[in-house]
Amino acid sequence: QPLLGVPIREGSLWHLSAQDRFEPVHFSLYVNGFAFCTSDGLEASVSLSPFSLVRNCRFQSGECSKLKSFKVSLLDPDPCCYFAIRSSCEREADEERSDWVL
Repeated sequence: QPLLGVPIREGSLWHLSAQDRFEPVHFSLYVNGFAFCTSDGLEASVSLSPFSLVRNCRFQSGECSKLKSFKVSLLDPDPCCYFAIRSSCEREADEERSDWVL
């Protein structure tokens, strides 16, 4: 199903790639899904079902543990997408993550 209308929110996030590293992306949120593009021009769009779930998450160790992360759980063959906020101020990162998740 195509994404509907214009984005209701856009911004810069970090995406956990297939190579298990976070990379910067431009993220666009729509009423029925989201799209993002990487700095090297790769684009992806995802339509969400009513059963999709968005939740805060935390990585326990390594560089990823310094990011404020959230995951989008889907009912597709690729069940999860991970995104994160990077900020020097932990409170600001928490607030921005909450804005995306809620």
